Amino acid sequence: MLLKLFPQLDQLCTLRARHHFFQQVRMELCTPPRAVDRQFGHDQYYRPVEVAPFDLHSSSLLATVNPEFHGKQCRLFYSIWLTGDYIRIGALMDNEAALAPLMEGQLEINHIWPNKAPETQDRDGMLMYQWSFEIPGLLDRWSAREFLVEGIRHMHFRLMRILHDGLKP
Repeated sequence: MLLKLFPQLDQLCTLRARHHFFQQVRMELCTPPRAVDRQFGHDQYYRPVEVAPFDLHSSSLLATVNPEFHGKQCRLFYSIWLTGDYIRIGALMDNEAALAPLMEGQLEINHIWPNKAPETQDRDGMLMYQWSFEIPGLLDRWSAREFLVEGIRHMHFRLMRILHDGLKP
């Protein structure tokens, strides 16, 4: 009833929920390895992520990671676009040296998200992986947000491991 009387209230609630979601993603991407990560040896793949200030009105977040493994450096961008119940998560590799390991790790990349292989695109010599989800009540349901936030952290660790293993001399 209130939302019908005050439509701007709906917009404010949505922007606040989006801000909270992006804050959760930022926190997870910037959190160093936890005990479970160390137990399974994932901590050796952790590389800090630089998250740009997000723009709530454009519904997007951009993060950059510059991993160096075995003396080879690359750059990876994560983009997250969120509008309503629809979210698109992208990973863009900006280095030719890293393309071969990612292509070899394609089977693993296809299984980062359950039953969801990414769209793969060539973007002027850069490799783009993109996952899209439509999740009803995304911003209203903790379980939906948790699936995505934890999944993005998991995606980061998996991509770093693929690069680590693939860039070995």
